[in-house]
Amino acid sequence: VPVVIVGHAAHVEVLGLAGECRNSQGVAIVKDVVAVSNLPFPKEKPIGVVCQTTVSSGMVDTILAALRARYPHLLESPASEICTATRDRQRAVRDFVCAGDPAATGVLVIGGANSSNTARLVEIAREVGALAWRIGGPSELSVCDFAGIMRLGVTAGASTPESTVRDVAAKMTLLTAR
Repeated sequence: VPVVIVGHAAHVEVLGLAGECRNSQGVAIVKDVVAVSNLPFPKEKPIGVVCQTTVSSGMVDTILAALRARYPHLLESPASEICTATRDRQRAVRDFVCAGDPAATGVLVIGGANSSNTARLVEIAREVGALAWRIGGPSELSVCDFAGIMRLGVTAGASTPESTVRDVAAKMTLLTAR
């Protein structure tokens, strides 16, 4: 059975998935609906689908809808979804920003510079109109300009250590006490 991987081709998880699918009848990596329309697999045959667990839930939903429309025998598995923590955090960021005035809302995302799910959280906050910053830890707070921000949400990538989040919160408390 051919396999479609939804995600970013250079991401380590996608590379690993592609390696695990090497014995299938073909592997294709897609990151948008255009790529779905260019897939070489016959429409009448079953194809499998798996997803990078840290991509945008909106991206996954859109691509899965396109795959279902093109391939009536699409074989989906639990691996065709992003991870629950990632989906929940993305939804929380979107809901937080949209619950107030996005122009006066900021989102601080704590996580590594190479973390895909951290990057998605920043992207989502910006997509819905908020200012957003990514920091790796408390020492990077100085690069954030919160001027004009009336509401600030703080979140972290799913792989960010809880101790890092606590350290950032502690430094923010010290800074706001001044």
